[in-house]
Amino acid sequence: MLKRLSFLIFSMFLCLQLQAQRAPVGFKTRIVNFGKVKETAGKIFYDFVYFNRGEGPLRIEKVAAACGCTAADYTPVAVPKDSSGHIKVSYNTTNRPGEINKTISIYFVGYPEPEILTLKGIVIGSHRLIERELVYRYGNLRFQSSTLNFGTVRTGLPEKREYEFYNAGTKDIQLKQLQYDTNFMKVSIKKTTLKPKEISKMIVKYDAVKRKDWGFVTDTIHLITTDDSMAVKSLPVIAHIEEYFPLKEIIAIENSPKIKFEKTEQHLGSVKEGGTVSNIFKLTNDGKVDLVIRKIVPGCKCLTFETPKYILKPGEASTIKVTMDTKYREGVQNKNITVISNSPSSPSVNLWIRVNVISN
Repeated sequence: MLKRLSFLIFSMFLCLQLQAQRAPVGFKTRIVNFGKVKETAGKIFYDFVYFNRGEGPLRIEKVAAACGCTAADYTPVAVPKDSSGHIKVSYNTTNRPGEINKTISIYFVGYPEPEILTLKGIVIGSHRLIERELVYRYGNLRFQSSTLNFGTVRTGLPEKREYEFYNAGTKDIQLKQLQYDTNFMKVSIKKTTLKPKEISKMIVKYDAVKRKDWGFVTDTIHLITTDDSMAVKSLPVIAHIEEYFPLKEIIAIENSPKIKFEKTEQHLGSVKEGGTVSNIFKLTNDGKVDLVIRKIVPGCKCLTFETPKYILKPGEASTIKVTMDTKYREGVQNKNITVISNSPSSPSVNLWIRVNVISN
């Protein structure tokens, strides 16, 4: 009897722990079935309505779709207690005949476990015009663009994307091998042998924490194939990495580090081409704990920077000297440098300099 009671208490505790990780939100429905839809319909929509069942405001942090065929617009502000918000989801039927079975993950601020919404239905196919959508050629394989773009990814939330590609050639193409950095990416392919006019998908999982970098980053996936037009296809993977701040840090923002610049832009007048101009940006840690500058990223090869400190104590001040080389430039130049830090209120700050370069 005692063992049974202990097991019951443990089960209740575990259940409460799992519930604590989920947002206090209710949906009118989490699954929509569009039924039969013609491929020529293009974008079809559904408005998911959710209710805040918690004790305080509830805000969506991000919406992640597993496929580029789906997108979502949502209520951008915090929804008060006992109020409702909207997530308007679209699905593009173009070039996608067959079953609809897609999921969208909804992340609320402070809750790591996503809420899952599902789209179902059947697209009645018409003549496929896939080459209008997958327009970029790597040999005989066509992709939607020249890069695999993840957009913004955060350090606490691993991401997954799917990228379609298409055999536009007249011969079978075998996908023999993938080469990429396995420390932070996992790549798989649904169909590794494509007949002419067949489609496959590349699934890429990306962990920003393991990438160990900040800001805009570029990596490469090498696809080794039997394509006689281009056997090795080097696909750039781009992402912008930002720091993930848990809800408790956002709520207690007055006790967090806070980066504060005296100015974030400066006009430096005119200079003859070939010369250099500099500006010193002053900053202060206006917070209550150490401010850590994660990375400083020049937006142009013409920019360099100097800074004496990357860690500032509360109340401590420092500087960032930005220098621009005007060689081979002419006219009004607007250039920026990005400062990435652990400040929840301003994790990424752009510093701008403007200069009018006069040709010799």
